[in-house]
Amino acid sequence: MSQRRWMKLGEILLSQGLIKEEQLAQAFTELEKSDKGLVSILVKLGIVSNETLSSLLGSQIETTHRKRIGEVLVEFGLITEKQLVTGLAEQQISRQLLGKCLVKLGFITEDKLFDALGAQLDLPHVKLENFSFSQKLIASIPLELLQKYKAVPLFEKDGIVTLAMTDPTNQRTIDHFKSKMGKDIDPVIASEKDILRAIDRNCPSTVEQQEETVQVTVLDSSAVIPEEKKDSLVGEVTTFINRLISDAISERVTDIHMEPMEAYFRLRFRIDDQLVEKNQIPQKLFFPLIYHLKMLAFMDPEKMDIPQEGFLQMRDRNEQLTIFVATYPVWTYARGLNEKIILRILNTADRLPSLRQLGLSNTLMEAYTSLMSLPEGVILVAGPKGGGKSTTLYATLQHILQENGDSKNIVTIENPIKTVLDGVNQGQFNPTEQLSFTQAIKSVLRQDPDIIMISSIQEKEACEVTLHAGLSGHLVFSALPRFDAIDGFSYLISMGVRPSLLVSAVKGIMAQRILKKICQFCKTEYDADPYLLKRADFDSEARLFRGNGCKLCNNTGYNGTVGLFELLIFDKQIERMIIEKKPADRIKKHCLQQESYRTLRRDGLNKVLQGLVRLEEVLEVTPNE
Repeated sequence: MSQRRWMKLGEILLSQGLIKEEQLAQAFTELEKSDKGLVSILVKLGIVSNETLSSLLGSQIETTHRKRIGEVLVEFGLITEKQLVTGLAEQQISRQLLGKCLVKLGFITEDKLFDALGAQLDLPHVKLENFSFSQKLIASIPLELLQKYKAVPLFEKDGIVTLAMTDPTNQRTIDHFKSKMGKDIDPVIASEKDILRAIDRNCPSTVEQQEETVQVTVLDSSAVIPEEKKDSLVGEVTTFINRLISDAISERVTDIHMEPMEAYFRLRFRIDDQLVEKNQIPQKLFFPLIYHLKMLAFMDPEKMDIPQEGFLQMRDRNEQLTIFVATYPVWTYARGLNEKIILRILNTADRLPSLRQLGLSNTLMEAYTSLMSLPEGVILVAGPKGGGKSTTLYATLQHILQENGDSKNIVTIENPIKTVLDGVNQGQFNPTEQLSFTQAIKSVLRQDPDIIMISSIQEKEACEVTLHAGLSGHLVFSALPRFDAIDGFSYLISMGVRPSLLVSAVKGIMAQRILKKICQFCKTEYDADPYLLKRADFDSEARLFRGNGCKLCNNTGYNGTVGLFELLIFDKQIERMIIEKKPADRIKKHCLQQESYRTLRRDGLNKVLQGLVRLEEVLEVTPNE
């Protein structure tokens, strides 16, 4: 990495207030005596955490000399030689850039691609989701210019503007901005998606264009509001929906709650599994809003006394969104019968976290991926409702797709589909008298699947069919509504599953919890309650962290989520104990004696020491050992 790139990395961190001038000077002094890079030295000196650097700068890959992008990706293990060959073949057909082809094929994420492009061009890759922009600097450039050239200014230093671009080699774009701003331009690289979302979030005039950038796709021309319902509010309702969805996407919202209260209409966003109240919904819009959303989701808008469910599709620039809509009749004294409505924004593959991003440790990741490479068997993911089981299953399928390309036939049975994965045959199933869950599994087995994902198994017959599928040449993944791995197989036995069938089919059970992640931008050390330290078996010197609250985490002290995991792989001793119907606590005692077995609590305490989660919350959600 060149000295110029190191200097630019330092400027970016200074612009965000993450380091001070004297700390940067200290790091450069250390840099002269070391063969490590600036990023490594900043982390080593404790000036800034690796987590904070990754969230802002990605992985700053360093290469010794100029190489082609395919060579960089292979050199750093981001893709395989085989995947490169496939990508080059796709490039010949589509005539697109190689990087776009590799992302399209699912071999690499866009973030990792831009990490590699940064290394190739010897420029920093900047991630803009949590970047703090200068509104004055952005406002000095016409919106049309930012959108046309897919570029956004980050900060100004000594009369030089640092400009994030999708293509920093485009001298014409640089000259355009130089002429418009009357200042020199220093480019860095960022993804198109990051840049466009940054423009949307930070340019006031884009709010007026939301109806163009976020448009509802009505799938049936008959789904229009009747003439007698049309009035002057329709335009306001449409604008409100578009702004609502756009704001939700930019704030990483999973669910939008709209609820009638006695005195007002409440709007809440679920962010990082926590409900955050937003500005109230204008009273005149609430009922037309519910009516319009029900029409778009193909529900009966006239029926208020029964729960209804549906889906609608929207587009946020180039991203297709599927939104699950559900209503529920509620009663208020002031208004009588009303409806609560929830919008759930379903994940798309490009927003799906990888297994590594979910929080799997290196050891557990290695063990879990070895299970994924098995030719047959059943692998279960256990956890409470809302514990992230579906996300882990989707991330698992995504990992398999990236490793195996088109060589596997993957079929799912889901209720409902929560993330759409290109390359997976996803089926949404609602049990009926004509088609039971068991029959649905049997039907999937006739589709010649290599891998089957079943969103959940909660009845004996369906469970036994699933286990038999895992014994007949299929690799099956499913979820269990249990609290830890050992509780998982106890639940199956209590359901009436034969222990011999269980140990023959199930290869492993991974349990998990999802916790709010400490904001890495306002993280600070604090002295914990001695009683809690004792419960965790920590000494008094243990370093614990919490978030103070900042604008990047909406003053909550949390930003994102991270998983706690434990993986139980059946060995001969465990299999024998299960067949002999030994108590679960006996089996757990045996597991705890294994040095390699890390329980949910052990994994959580390790993440506490890494400064990722709060000690109090780990002790609250994990069982005692």
